[in-house]
Formats: sequence, C-alpha cells, structure tokens
Amino acid sequence: EFDRVTLADRDGHKLLNEASFTLPAGKRLAIIASDQRTPLALAGLLVRFYDPTSGRICFDGREISRATLDTVRGQAVLVMQRGAIFTGSVHDNIACGEVGFTTLQVTEASQQARAFDIVQNLPDGFTTVIGNHEVRLRPDESLRIALSRALLRNPSLLILEEPPAPPTEAETAELDAAIQRVADGRTLILLPHRLATLRSADKIVLLHEGRVHAMGTHAELIQSSDLYRHINYVRFNPFRHVSVS
Repeated sequence: EFDRVTLADRDGHKLLNEASFTLPAGKRLAIIASDQRTPLALAGLLVRFYDPTSGRICFDGREISRATLDTVRGQAVLVMQRGAIFTGSVHDNIACGEVGFTTLQVTEASQQARAFDIVQNLPDGFTTVIGNHEVRLRPDESLRIALSRALLRNPSLLILEEPPAPPTEAETAELDAAIQRVADGRTLILLPHRLATLRSADKIVLLHEGRVHAMGTHAELIQSSDLYRHINYVRFNPFRHVSVS
C-alpha cells in the first residue's frame, strides 16, 4: 500500500506527489507514468534503495521504513534490465554468491525460470563466466537468469522491469512462461515495455505529475483515459513505426 507517498529528486522535482494506491496480494500490477523516471523511482522505494520524502509504504499493514533492510529485501525482490547479471559464473549469478544454496537448488531454479536451456548452450554450463564481453546474452536471456535468482529467494513481492520484446515469437513465449512461473503465488509489479503485458495486468496504475491519474484494466483505461490512450499509442503500439505503401 502506498499512502500519500511523495518522492523528490535532488533538484526538488517531485517524481511522486502524495500518490496513494493499494494492490491486493497475489495480483499483477503494471505501473506506467508520463515521466518515465517515475516507475523506476517507485520500484526503488519498494526495496528501500531510498525512503520517501513523506508518506508511508506498507507491506501487509506494516510500514517498511520501520523494518530492517534484510527483512524488506527478503520479502521484495527487484529485477531490472540494467544490472540483471554481474561478472561471474552463472552459478554465482543465480546464487548471488551465497554458499547456502546447493547446485541442485540452483539448477531447479534455472529450470523453473526457463533459463536452463540457455545455460546448457554456454561453453561451460553453470561455470561459464557471464557479464563480460566474451559471453553475450540477449536482454531476455539475462532476465531469465535474474528470475532464477529471484526464485531462490522466494519473495512475496516481485518487481520486474520488463526487457524489450525478444526477436522471435518462440523466445517471447519462453520469457512469458518464465515470468508466469515466477509470479505464481506472488504479488507482481511490472514496469512494462509491451502491450501484451498491459493487457495481462489485473490492474494498471497511471501516474501523471507524480499523482495517480487513473487506475483500472487495459480495457477500462483505453475507454476512459485520454492520457492512457496517448501513452499506449506512443510507447506500446507495435505498428506505430510501420509505413504503409
């Protein structure tokens, strides 16, 4: 729950301005905003990269500013495009360097996140060093490895910055299946880049000038909000740049 949350940047510009909304547990929420910095700023608040300027953020009625960072980050995991993987072996990327996870657990997590086949095609499997210039992964492949890491931690809340659409329909289907598997039984907050993701959300929160401008499903907002229709066309219409001769 966001309760009148305000977040200002270093210049005093309000990325969030007394924003309030609630997401029931186990649902899928998409966040979009007229200022594209706002969804990422909101995501950072949920894992306490920083605290709000004012207002409260609560998990299950408990204010997260009063919890330890370990407690908050045990409940909420943020997976972003940038920094989805680091330089190290695939095993270390999934286990995040923690020795408490067994090889079997790492393998099973990669299978559930649809990353196992990616790993099998690497030169040295789970011991292959990634995150450097020698082994290149597509954004959706990096994300599936990061989703494996999230599965190991078993969070109740997953915040996911969606990568651009993979190049083929088969790869898109693999990514969607991975997200669906990781989302099962969890609350999922999506920072979307695809129209299909908006359509699949249980609720969309549209922020404008830091405030909640509209909330609803894609079908509801496309009928009721001029701003949503504009953003939908500019950012999510796959045919916008296709010329017709």
